[in-house]
Amino acid sequence: MKNKEIILPTLPYGEGNFSWMDKEHTRIRFRKKINGKYKSVTGHTVQECNKKMKVIESASIREEKERQLRNPQNNTLTLAQSALNWMDTFKRPTLKGKAYDTMESTYNSQIKTAPFADYQVATILDTDIQAYLEDLVSVQHKSLSTVKKAHSFFCQYFAFIYKTRPYENPMINVKMPKPQNNITLDTYGNINNAEEVYGFNKEYEIMDDDEITRFIYAATIPRIQGVQGYRHGWGLVFMLWTFIRNGEALGLQWKDIDFENKTALVYKSFSRIIDRENSTENDRKYKWALSTVKSAKSVRKFYLSEQAIYALNEYRKVQKPKSENDFIFQTENKLPINNSNLNLMMKKILSNAGIDKHITIHGLRHTGISYYIRHGVDKEIVAKMAGHSNSKITEDVYYTILNEQELAQLDKINKMVKQ
Repeated sequence: MKNKEIILPTLPYGEGNFSWMDKEHTRIRFRKKINGKYKSVTGHTVQECNKKMKVIESASIREEKERQLRNPQNNTLTLAQSALNWMDTFKRPTLKGKAYDTMESTYNSQIKTAPFADYQVATILDTDIQAYLEDLVSVQHKSLSTVKKAHSFFCQYFAFIYKTRPYENPMINVKMPKPQNNITLDTYGNINNAEEVYGFNKEYEIMDDDEITRFIYAATIPRIQGVQGYRHGWGLVFMLWTFIRNGEALGLQWKDIDFENKTALVYKSFSRIIDRENSTENDRKYKWALSTVKSAKSVRKFYLSEQAIYALNEYRKVQKPKSENDFIFQTENKLPINNSNLNLMMKKILSNAGIDKHITIHGLRHTGISYYIRHGVDKEIVAKMAGHSNSKITEDVYYTILNEQELAQLDKINKMVKQ
């Protein structure tokens, strides 16, 4: 096409203008005023110039939003409005679907319902935030995990707002509340509220060696459809011995398992996230999303124990994969297994095994980690298998579990004394 045949469009007022920079070499210039400043791009076609200008416009809009959000003194937005803008503009594009869903849930449940949610950001004091977090613990009796998420949200948000003036950040003086220490005694002098006093968290409930044996027996009884047994029982046993995360397990394909060398490769994860394109405020829909795993350290290749290999071989007999590309944990309809269904199955198995504990699918991970460390396996090896960034995380989980076991023993002693 000859240059003279290219006709540059005339845009409405305020939309910018096109001009020739070098007509001989088909070099076009596009100039437009954005946020009070003129910006220019060049290209060989109008389409190319439009595409470049859109990138600049998006960056300028983002910069302007950032400037406005980071100047709370000149900002009339309330905390609820400002935090929502911050999430939508700066967190949603960078977080994985599940992580953003979790943050949004924290916002809806704890942030926009805070007593100072309607305050302008610059007027919120550290004492306001501290009192609210304490209230979540002592009055609303929220779980430690819930309070941590609210605390983390405030830390991230205010760190962004006060990035250029960190000395004004109210979170500098805000501390995570400690578990309540209001001890009450029964007529025998025993602690009534031991769980509350010692910060008991059912998230960390695990099985001991005897319970593990009973759990495996109950999970793997021969399956007669509609009568007894569980289709995914051997799968749960595999998760126990590998302490793999639920999403990571759902992301495993048969090709990721090297049966000859007894290794597993973990690098992807399935999660159920909000389908934001098809959801409304009153009708929330979900979809499955396959993504990379939690972090770089979570990508790992590790050796499988004989227990894990045996469980996986038995599970393969049940699943009957037709291809190495089949996902290991899937329904008969080739869909990922819903987490709520797995937890319901866990509840039934625990009941049949006579285990009176609240243990979720994630609790299998804690059970496996504690089992190996309890039996002398090096924490560095366990950390690598677990996908922890370092063994310190593994130790923190394990010693938290130890505290829970001590509390459980205390409760047993108390019950014996009462008898």
